[in-house]
Amino acid sequence: MKKVIALTLILAFATGAAILHADKKAEMYLAAITEKNTELKLQKLEEYMAKYGKKKKYQTSTLFLHLVDTSAALKKYDKVEKYAEMALANKSLTPMDTAAIKLQLAYVAVYAKKDIPAAAKIADEILEFAETVNTPQSDRMLTAPALRIKIAALEAGAEGQADIEKALENSIRVYRIDRSGRSAGFVFHFSKKLYNEYSAVDNAIKGLKVVADIPNPNIEHVDQLANWYVADGIDNEARKYLKISYGLEKSGRKAYTIGKLTYIVDLKEGLRYLADAVALGEAPYSSQARELMMEAVPAPQPVEGEEMTEEAILQAKTETVNQLIEDAHSRLGQ
Repeated sequence: MKKVIALTLILAFATGAAILHADKKAEMYLAAITEKNTELKLQKLEEYMAKYGKKKKYQTSTLFLHLVDTSAALKKYDKVEKYAEMALANKSLTPMDTAAIKLQLAYVAVYAKKDIPAAAKIADEILEFAETVNTPQSDRMLTAPALRIKIAALEAGAEGQADIEKALENSIRVYRIDRSGRSAGFVFHFSKKLYNEYSAVDNAIKGLKVVADIPNPNIEHVDQLANWYVADGIDNEARKYLKISYGLEKSGRKAYTIGKLTYIVDLKEGLRYLADAVALGEAPYSSQARELMMEAVPAPQPVEGEEMTEEAILQAKTETVNQLIEDAHSRLGQ
């Protein structure tokens, strides 16, 4: 009987110790993967790896993904490669996990090794896999980052206009996936490059319109598009984007340019913008706008049978211009 009791106690103790050990392991693992401080997170992950990770049954795909991603966030590229190699040898990885880890290796190739061809090759593999998945999640998690690597590779090794056009095309693809300001910035960058370095006006404008023809666009993108249309003498489009830009941020220059492009086809609207330019007081556009208003305002019609002197005509036009400018001050809240 005593032996049975002793054996029962031993088994109970062993079971309790095993449960306690499992609890400590789980607690250590949870503390590592939920840690908010990146440096401390990597430290905790590595402590867990050193204590338990030598056994394959504890080498989970989640553990490796955290190790690789956290090392990458800290730009510890040697550790990214180390843990990525271990991860890729682990058979529990899903195809999505494998692609995500390869993506980090591509970043290492770009930013640490400066091996652009190797990075581009990995990016091509990821894009090929992402096409087979073709979900919004795979687009965000794989396609967009892989395309950014391709963009970096194209720009780094650009040999002519075709490479920059391809970089712009890929930038537009990324923008259509995430609609982020960062991605819009890449579209802007390569559109400007095409315009300034290769005089590819049509392609540059077509590219930039993708990020300018949206609600609440970046004012820099709209201004650039407007300036290109002004330079190319395409007045209708120039007016369109100048008005958008003026709505986002008023300036005498923009008001004057809109008025100058508009008064010939729509006198009333053109005079309104010219009056705004005067009221805003930005030199030299304020004085130029007033002069143009004096030219554009129609002379008053004389009473039948009477003639108006030049002085009377000038006085009447001046009064009309002053009234328009006073209206502009009120409209602008001045």
